[in-house]
Amino acid sequence: MSSTLWVFYDQYVQRVAVDGLPAVIGPGEQVKVRISFLQKDIQVRDQDGQCLVTCGDEELLTLSSGESCNLNIDGQPYFFLYIKEAPSKKKYYMGHSNLVTISNKSSANVVLPLDIQVDCLLLYEKKKWTLYPKEGTQAPYVNGVTVSTPTRILDGDELLFGRVLLKILDGVILIVESSEPYKTTLTQVETPTSLMQQQYPIYRRTPRMIYEQPTDKVDFSMPSEEVDDTSRPLWLVLLPPLSIIVIMVTISITLKRTWMLFMSVPIMTVMAFVATMMFFREKKKRKQKEEKRKRVYTRYLEVKRDELQELAEAQRHALSYHFPTFEQMKDETRRVSSRIWERTIDNDDFLDIRIGRSSVPASFELNQPSE
Repeated sequence: MSSTLWVFYDQYVQRVAVDGLPAVIGPGEQVKVRISFLQKDIQVRDQDGQCLVTCGDEELLTLSSGESCNLNIDGQPYFFLYIKEAPSKKKYYMGHSNLVTISNKSSANVVLPLDIQVDCLLLYEKKKWTLYPKEGTQAPYVNGVTVSTPTRILDGDELLFGRVLLKILDGVILIVESSEPYKTTLTQVETPTSLMQQQYPIYRRTPRMIYEQPTDKVDFSMPSEEVDDTSRPLWLVLLPPLSIIVIMVTISITLKRTWMLFMSVPIMTVMAFVATMMFFREKKKRKQKEEKRKRVYTRYLEVKRDELQELAEAQRHALSYHFPTFEQMKDETRRVSSRIWERTIDNDDFLDIRIGRSSVPASFELNQPSE
């Protein structure tokens, strides 16, 4: 883009390429730059090295390179800035630091021209860059919109500071496009270019790698039957020997035959003790069997959970690979990736693109356990 007309209005900014063909700015859908505030279309074109802006047959303004102008159109103020010279484009490495300051101060990592009253910083946190504008200073533009609060910055986003345009590439490269002089403490680098980029627009379609979504069937089984508690309660186990002891004591006292008491009481006491021990032993066995049953089935469910997780990850990977995000598509286009031409008209997903994220049905089946 050699000649550029910057249009500032409300809280937005847009740029228009100025070349031999007229560019239309207006509220319609077929225009090159859409501005909903306008009621009529505006034409922008190059005329003898200058930028001519017209509305119908009326000439609104003519700008030379570096000139700017305020204009009120349909009750809305606009600021036009025309830059004829192609901006310098350099790349800098910032992967060695988690903080990059941007202002017109000499201590900043990127020193802007003095007339640009912007003071903000880029902070790398949670594997993402975040822009923090300083309160009370000129608000920068992110993707054409002014921001005054912390804003997450993704690869390919455009940050405009006056006439200096910044982009982040691959999370560690800062691209600076400017027609004005600036200074920086960052190290300038050159990113490698692929063979596809060097040969473009001549390209060779490579075989497409297709990740199929899993179509497995996952079966579930019911847990083993719960151990039935067929034992009698403790009081019912102790009732017979204790009853016999009470009866024998009563008879012995009534008939005054103490020898019967000395014979029956020890025997019944031993029987009650043995019955009690057997009761608690059987109860412990039932508890151990139930714990084992739960432990085995819990382990079985954990294995099934891991199996379902692997299938879900495989489906998610297939969908993410074949339908990349908008940022990924921008990156693939910038690098002239061979994946741009991998689909053909014979593919089922030809011309399908991803516009967001949502819940989708599982490609694999779950067979519920039978009763």
